[in-house]
Amino acid sequence: MDIEVTLLAEEHRAGLHALLTAVNWGRLAQELAQGGLSTHSPYVALSDGKVVGWLEGVLTNYEDTRVSLYPPPQTRINYVLTAPSMRRAGIGSALLHRFAADAAVAERSFVVLWADEREPGARLAFFAACGFEPIPDSGFLGVRVDVLLANTAR
Repeated sequence: MDIEVTLLAEEHRAGLHALLTAVNWGRLAQELAQGGLSTHSPYVALSDGKVVGWLEGVLTNYEDTRVSLYPPPQTRINYVLTAPSMRRAGIGSALLHRFAADAAVAERSFVVLWADEREPGARLAFFAACGFEPIPDSGFLGVRVDVLLANTAR
């Protein structure tokens, strides 16, 4: 299966809305319908032109004292989502790889994220396989950009 990761464009919005609705992320689906979800760096994963994954992150420097283990320059991932029927097909890794590649171009050294509490075991295992480690006393996970690139390369 070929997966293409690209920046969210207008022609992807209906597919992303359908994905968000299908996985009960209603608040985000509503925000998208109202023209939101474009203030950061939103990426979609496409398979045969259909939206099968989404990642939203912040490539600008993100400083938060709770993640001081990773000094600036940091970047942050807000959301990562793969269509349930498409999990374990490399879509999440492809999204993370594209984000990490863009973070490297933006001269960011670290990526931080908060792992959603839905399906915590599977999500934490996925992020750990990509190189993310818990950041003590923060609730966040973090990884160096170069490690993320290496662990998500196809």
